[in-house]
Amino acid sequence: PSRLARMIPNIHKYGKFFTPLPLKQAYHEMNAILPMSKRTHVPVSFHEIRHIFNVAQVIAIAKSVRLLSFDGDKTLYSDRSSLSEDSPLVEPLLRLL
Repeated sequence: PSRLARMIPNIHKYGKFFTPLPLKQAYHEMNAILPMSKRTHVPVSFHEIRHIFNVAQVIAIAKSVRLLSFDGDKTLYSDRSSLSEDSPLVEPLLRLL
């Protein structure tokens, strides 16, 4: 099995990947934020895996993206909430505009 399959034994549940993704780079970026490699008894969670794949997708399309949309709930802000003025995301979103 691949290193990804050894790290995430149930990776097959996520289906086939048709887009080449820089998973190694995304993993290292996420590992710098959430030191997953330092853990000895706690496996990588579904949400961490999802974040790694999301970061990999962003890295893969970053140079060619022309449209960016967000599903706000649980992505930009808490469920059933709103993006507040003091959110650390406001400044980067404004720069994107």
